[in-house]
Amino acid sequence: MSKWQCYSDRKAFVGQTIILLRNAVPEDERDRLNSVQDTWAHCAPEASHLMWQKIFDTMSANFPHVQEGEVHYTALKIYNTRYKEFRDKWYNDKSDGGASLEDEGVDSPGMSD
Repeated sequence: MSKWQCYSDRKAFVGQTIILLRNAVPEDERDRLNSVQDTWAHCAPEASHLMWQKIFDTMSANFPHVQEGEVHYTALKIYNTRYKEFRDKWYNDKSDGGASLEDEGVDSPGMSD
């Protein structure tokens, strides 16, 4: 696989993650992800790995109800699962500087390494 195909695959993966997150939060809160989606759309494929920090910051600031059974719990699970999958596939040494919400002390039951 060429490096450009790899970059395109990474960008597509991040874009799919944003769609999954939008669908996981209540409809009246989806607009809080507009900035993330817009940034992703204008992001060069080779820089798409930097989107994880923006997604993390947006999720942390706007979707605080992440305990099991709360309204944003599913979004937390999606973010952590997708970030780990991305990290394991393309950055298994965490060199992209992204952060898992679990790394920041947010407990996500059932989401063990």
